[in-house]
Amino acid sequence: LRMASVVPWFPRLVLQDCEIEGFKIKKGWNINIDARSIHLDPDVYDVPNKFNPSRFDEEAKANSFLAFGMGGRTCLGHVM
Repeated sequence: LRMASVVPWFPRLVLQDCEIEGFKIKKGWNINIDARSIHLDPDVYDVPNKFNPSRFDEEAKANSFLAFGMGGRTCLGHVM
């Protein structure tokens, strides 16, 4: 699921003005969270393109795995 997610991005509506790393994001804008960039981040995963299920034997870094979505639209099967 990390390497081949069914949903490569998560569309969201910005609920309030904010700033992220110097970029101003306005309330009402539509944005996309790029799951592929998160799932293949070399700062989180050593050799991110290598299939290595044992990397999940330890607790995952927060917000580093979004294969089941996030927030109110999280897949109901994520706890199975």
